[in-house]
Amino acid sequence: MAHDQLLYQYIRSDASPTGQWHVDVPSGLTVVERQVANSDTDEYDAESFTRFATNRAKEIDAVCIRSQPEIQEPTRSSLNHDKARYVGSGVFDDEEVFLVEAKTSKDELFKGLGQLEAYSTHFQEYWTPESVEKLLVLLGAEADAYIEEILGELPVRLVDIPDVSALG
Repeated sequence: MAHDQLLYQYIRSDASPTGQWHVDVPSGLTVVERQVANSDTDEYDAESFTRFATNRAKEIDAVCIRSQPEIQEPTRSSLNHDKARYVGSGVFDDEEVFLVEAKTSKDELFKGLGQLEAYSTHFQEYWTPESVEKLLVLLGAEADAYIEEILGELPVRLVDIPDVSALG
């Protein structure tokens, strides 16, 4: 099964946090703002900045806002996934959020850890959430003892779901 299918299966499952889910949330918008500010040009009106920012930003696989009502049986089309809508918004300000990076093999876990740390830093620079919990979701594989020991030292929680088909 493909990454996105597994991610949506996880979001719809009882294993995921409850709340309002957003997918493909841009991260690094403050970096883009600094690039534009240092560009020494007047070509960036609001619309062109939004296009520039959404094309340059990295993407967090999913963000869950705990206090917002959940969307029943979410699909990509029913979740907010238009990166441009986030530019200049305060949608995550003062909210308790979960940042989710999903991987489909244990070989990708180290990459996922790095992504979560970078995305979290940039996410909190741009928005001012009340709290951020980082979830590294391993879909369709099992973490080994080495990974579990490393995660014990980091502020990242591994959600290990080896049998994704059991999520329903």
